[in-house]
Amino acid sequence: MIVLSYNVRGLGGSVKKRMVKELVSNHKVDFLAIQETKLEVIMNSLCHNLWGNEDCEWAFLPSVGNSGGILSIWRKSNSSLLFSFIGEGFVCVCLEWGVHKKRCFIVNVYSKCDLLEKKRLWDSLVLVKNTFGDGVWCVIGDFNTVTCAEERRGINDVVSPGMYSEMNFFNNFLLDVELLDLNPLGRNFTWHHPNGSCMSRNDRALASEGWRSCWGSTSLWVVPRSISDHCPLVLKSGDLDWGPKLFRFNNYWLENRNFKKVVEEVWRTQRGVGWMGVILKNKLKGLKEELRVWSKKEYEDLNFKAEKLIEEIVDLDVKGGHGMMSGEEVEVRKKKFEEMWRLLRCKNASMV
Repeated sequence: MIVLSYNVRGLGGSVKKRMVKELVSNHKVDFLAIQETKLEVIMNSLCHNLWGNEDCEWAFLPSVGNSGGILSIWRKSNSSLLFSFIGEGFVCVCLEWGVHKKRCFIVNVYSKCDLLEKKRLWDSLVLVKNTFGDGVWCVIGDFNTVTCAEERRGINDVVSPGMYSEMNFFNNFLLDVELLDLNPLGRNFTWHHPNGSCMSRNDRALASEGWRSCWGSTSLWVVPRSISDHCPLVLKSGDLDWGPKLFRFNNYWLENRNFKKVVEEVWRTQRGVGWMGVILKNKLKGLKEELRVWSKKEYEDLNFKAEKLIEEIVDLDVKGGHGMMSGEEVEVRKKKFEEMWRLLRCKNASMV
């Protein structure tokens, strides 16, 4: 199973929705855990849009005004929903997954800043785990805290008594909940201040031994951030071979104003003789090749520039993570981030 967790800092804008949709598609996600939707109501159309199709179910915790909000979406065809429930700061979903109907609990977490609220959340998660313990568990999301001073940089480098106490409470929670805190791969920090001067590992994934036994080797990847000050997390399990890759139809093509014209033009100009089944097969094959060429021409330049900027921002984030970023590089990073957003908006506008 592949789980994607992302604190998006608001899900209202079209650019953010499109980026989440691309992450789901690119990583072949089975379960999507979003924090800070900042939405009081979740519509069917939003979930279908983020997932890329209607093969999904969802559960959510509404925001309070413009604060918080949690949304979990999962692949319907691979699962049967047993039950779901919400609590203060979390959404828990219990599924029977796959042909073996393995009972899974996936808890999507968003913790507030106040220590008392964090402690209530941690106590609730321990209670939930102890109450429904039979099954494999994954608790993932934005915990908004760290286990040690090394998981923060540029933020109160001297650990205050209050921060030391909070870290102790959190480490005790990790012991009580009896789940493994998975080590991140790709980078050490998951949250970055917009200017790159401060960072911490606020986002994490906890998994039971049963989870890892069920799907084989488990790895937690920190994906470079783009539309949020948080990085997406991708929890991958096992090395499954699903066979050769086929031609992929991208749903966002349907939103491009030129797509229909391209299809009509290719279909009209293709000619064939013989049995109708053969003619149809050849026309579809020709259309497939033309769409590949068109897609590359239509999207490659914007995508390439945006991806190059993201790579450059990641390099600066890594330098910042080692405390090596100068004041001049902080300004450079800020400008690159602004340019990346401009390119993403241009790409989005080209599809309207």
